[in-house]
Amino acid sequence: MKSIARKALRCAALACLLSGVPALADSGTVAMTDPLFGLSFDPAAVRFPTWQDSQVTRRELGSSRKWVFGCAQSGDASTCVIAGMRSVQSDGGGKAVSEPDFGAVVYRRGTMQQVLGTPDRMFDAKPIVSERVRKALLADAVARYTRAFGGKEKLQAEITAQQLTRDALQAAAVEALEAGGLSVPAESTP
Repeated sequence: MKSIARKALRCAALACLLSGVPALADSGTVAMTDPLFGLSFDPAAVRFPTWQDSQVTRRELGSSRKWVFGCAQSGDASTCVIAGMRSVQSDGGGKAVSEPDFGAVVYRRGTMQQVLGTPDRMFDAKPIVSERVRKALLADAVARYTRAFGGKEKLQAEITAQQLTRDALQAAAVEALEAGGLSVPAESTP
């Protein structure tokens, strides 16, 4: 089941694409939306680690810069959720616009990288990763988001300000946020 946040992101991206105008943050910069929790942020202010592309990820996901939102380590291998911005040309031939991509789950061992699918497929009836990997990945994601947003209080403030609710997230994502000391309300406040 896809989250409400993911559906809202897709609608916003589609609206921006159809209008030919990029999604802008309040500061006038292009806004990024994370692929796990659906939080919008300015990538110049909220910094996630940069992903080192391989030929496979460049071919399948494009050559633009990508960020790491969470990883699960297992020996010399890791499974990571990455995402970035993509450039989309409008149908009218106008200026290309930047919009967030939907992200990808990538398995990496040494220099080999394999794209497993989009992050929402981790929650399917037949998920693309095991439950153990998903839990480890989400726990790591909460730690990365806490650092990137500048601490637990600032991340909690963003969750509240952006009206992120339990209904918008998968149960496993809510559990990971709560295990990280964050609260996710049942419904948005007016």
